[in-house]
Amino acid sequence: MCIRDRYAFMEKTNILHVVYELKFTHFYDNGAVYNPSMLDIGKSRIIQRLCDCANYLTAVAVSAHYPTPLSVKYFTLSSFWNLFSFTLATDYNFERALIVKEALVKAAREKKEPIQKEEFISDLECLFAEYP
Repeated sequence: MCIRDRYAFMEKTNILHVVYELKFTHFYDNGAVYNPSMLDIGKSRIIQRLCDCANYLTAVAVSAHYPTPLSVKYFTLSSFWNLFSFTLATDYNFERALIVKEALVKAAREKKEPIQKEEFISDLECLFAEYP
């Protein structure tokens, strides 16, 4: 008997449909008691967990020196940092290093204070995005 037939039968026999609701006050899992708010999982929480997993996976790949689609960006930036530090220590230059050096000089003139590493990394990522 399908669901529609059941509802039709209940209507013909004048039987009221009864719905039971469970209200969780607490729940138990592996010896621990939790509030029911732990069961409320929203879209933002799922996205945050996926981002955390991606970060952990990238950290494992980088520490194992294993290239994955997530760790290639880090390896590329790390290689650029090594080349850029080499250009700062010597007279050797290449196109991207000159662009970054000019950006550093320009930023230093505008701010007149030391550039923070986070700002420089974000500027560097923008440069990589602008010049394929």
